[in-house]
Amino acid sequence: MSKKKFKKIISGSGSSPFRALYQYKQHKPHKAEYRRIVWQKQQYGFDQERDFTKWEREIIKKIEKSGLKFETKFFKFPLNVGNKKFIYIPDLLMKDFFFNEKKIILEAHEKISEDDIAKYRKFRSIYGNVYHLLLVVTDNELRKWNEYDQKEGVFHEIWTSNNVDFLIKNLQEKRAYYIEKNSAVGIHVCPPPPKHGCGKTATGYDEIKKEFGMRKRRNGEEFPQSLCYDCRSKHAKRRRRN
Repeated sequence: MSKKKFKKIISGSGSSPFRALYQYKQHKPHKAEYRRIVWQKQQYGFDQERDFTKWEREIIKKIEKSGLKFETKFFKFPLNVGNKKFIYIPDLLMKDFFFNEKKIILEAHEKISEDDIAKYRKFRSIYGNVYHLLLVVTDNELRKWNEYDQKEGVFHEIWTSNNVDFLIKNLQEKRAYYIEKNSAVGIHVCPPPPKHGCGKTATGYDEIKKEFGMRKRRNGEEFPQSLCYDCRSKHAKRRRRN
């Protein structure tokens, strides 16, 4: 790469943060440093330009009008698929509720590509136990997505743009069930000293299950363990020593 081309890439125009970098790099840097700066500049441009299409904005506007709360482009996930590197920035993260103890990501996608499939598949293989993935596509693209999804799971649920109202209703039901389930459990406290516990508190079903764990009665009803995981682990170690 010529020095002239390098200068153009890292200086750019407008308010690019790489303009300041150029002031301190009048000399030609090491080759590895050269590639790193070029990659950062290209990635910065990609992140800045990444925006919702008109079709995506229409989907998001409907969800927003429903009263459901969400966060847009909340995080960047670096993914390596073969020799390709992707930065996956999910469209929406639903707030205030979980489904099956997972956070809900909603992705609106107008056109399908091989890179998209590879990116989403890789994301699910790594984060599928943490995030519940919802996809909204056009009616014309549904068949293609289903073909890929049948071969190897890409998304947990696929909806069409014509069924967004049903998707919204489904999300509202998930949220209502989550709130009801968590409010029914309330607050649980690990017995504080001088008893066997530490005094840790947890609120709601998901948090209690994470910090304490649940047990089941004969009728199938769940109830929290009396001690948190940390305290039970400490007591188990003491018993083994004795």
